[in-house]
Parts: sequence; C-alpha cells; structure tokens
Amino acid sequence: MSKFGTKIKVELVTHGCFPKKAYETDAAYDLHVAKDMEVAPYARYYVPLGFKIQLPTNVKMLIQPRSGMSGKGMQLDVYFPSWMKGGRLGKVRENLDVILGLIDCGYGEEVHVIVKSGRWKWKNRILRLLGFKFVLPYSWRICQGAFTYVPDVNLEPGKVTGTRKGLGSTDS
Repeated sequence: MSKFGTKIKVELVTHGCFPKKAYETDAAYDLHVAKDMEVAPYARYYVPLGFKIQLPTNVKMLIQPRSGMSGKGMQLDVYFPSWMKGGRLGKVRENLDVILGLIDCGYGEEVHVIVKSGRWKWKNRILRLLGFKFVLPYSWRICQGAFTYVPDVNLEPGKVTGTRKGLGSTDS
C-alpha cells in the first residue's frame, strides 16, 4: 500500500474517460458513458464505460447510481428526426435508472453499467413517435464506482440460530 492507498491499473478502451473523483475526499469515482447511445422507454441497456480494470484479489468495485441523478432523472440529448434535417434540439431529464452492479477481481473485459428505462413523460413519448432521438451522451457522468475490501470467508453447513424475525418484522 502506498501513501494514497491501493494502486489499481485502469486501461482505457476506445474513447473512454478515465474514472476520477470530483473531490479528493469523495468516497467513489465518477464513471462516464463511453459512446453516444440512443435510448427508449421501457428498455434495458448495457452502457459501456470505456475502461478495463485489474482489481487485486481482495478488492471489488461496486457500481452504483449518482445520488443527484436518482432524484432528478437522467439527462438526455434530444435530436430532430432526419426528415426534419436532424440537429440537436436540447436536453431533457427522463426516468432511467442505474442498476447496482459488482465487478470482481477476475473480470477482465470492458466495464459496463446496466441502465433501466421506465415510463417517460407524455411529451417525450410523442416526440419519440415522431422520430426524435433521445441520446445518452458520450462522456456524461452516469454512475459511480466505489471500492471495497473483501474478507476471505468460508461458508460451512450448520444450524443457524437467531432471535429476530425476517424482513419487515420491526414494522408496527
């Protein structure tokens, strides 16, 4: 370990953005969209993040939503349809959510994040029917990567005892 913690190798793929913290004291690294991706309501997408990572055997990376985006919605660029000569119209926020993910130490491919699209605002659904494109833009900060140490655990069969009930048992 160095003065600044564990060193982890990161290799950029295609036109990826290097993961970085907005502030030195942040708990997680901002991760960016590696290419423009057209999106639609009620769908799931594997969004490339543009890097590979070599994690030590005792480290995992959690991929999680950015808190501000979870509250406000994901920002998309809107483009006119080709029959209107194309071009960018502007930006909108829509109902897309990052699904929590986990990167293990043995994973050697490009890192992706899963994004789930839900119900959209009626005006954006109409624009989509008219041929407008909604794009998750390249280099947009879509999620965060947080690193955690993994203890070496061995599970063994046996009787489990406990005094508490299950989920929801503390609700009155």
